[in-house]
Amino acid sequence: MKLCSVPDCGDPVKAKGLCNLHYQRKSKGLNLDLPKRFRSILKTGWLDSDGYRHITTPDGREVREHRYVMEKKLGRKLAQGEDVHHVDENKSNNDPSNLELKLHQKHTSDHRPHRMPCLVCGYDDVHGSHGLCACHAERAKQFLRDADIKIPDSRLITDILLMGVAWSTESKHVRDRLTALRRNDV
Repeated sequence: MKLCSVPDCGDPVKAKGLCNLHYQRKSKGLNLDLPKRFRSILKTGWLDSDGYRHITTPDGREVREHRYVMEKKLGRKLAQGEDVHHVDENKSNNDPSNLELKLHQKHTSDHRPHRMPCLVCGYDDVHGSHGLCACHAERAKQFLRDADIKIPDSRLITDILLMGVAWSTESKHVRDRLTALRRNDV
């Protein structure tokens, strides 16, 4: 199988020595060296498919603009685990006043649509799910597995079921009663 003639592409050839992506770009008169995930070309760089603007820095590096602006604002390179957050959530607004530095874990937690403190203990756990911290979510799932109860496909029903089980099993009396019901010892 022949591979695309563009350096570092590696995709199979469609026509004229080019893969489908590079053939389409050539037919539209676009630069073949653009990264595979670009969405549109701008005078000040290009947008990737996630909506982030990429620029070429004075030293020739190609970077996401918001990260470069934050590095200039801080006067240092970003450390591993540091994310740049757009305050207004507009990815193309890379004004320094619109950018905040956040730790990756906090940043992803802030963007979780179902983020809420644990219903049982109130702990705000970034690894939690279904309205529960990771500990209570796992306890509820384990209880359901032990009871051979299939977790439903519906997200809403799963949330309600896991929250209810986690809340209920915090009480020894309720836990004992559920265990008895499971064994049909009523």
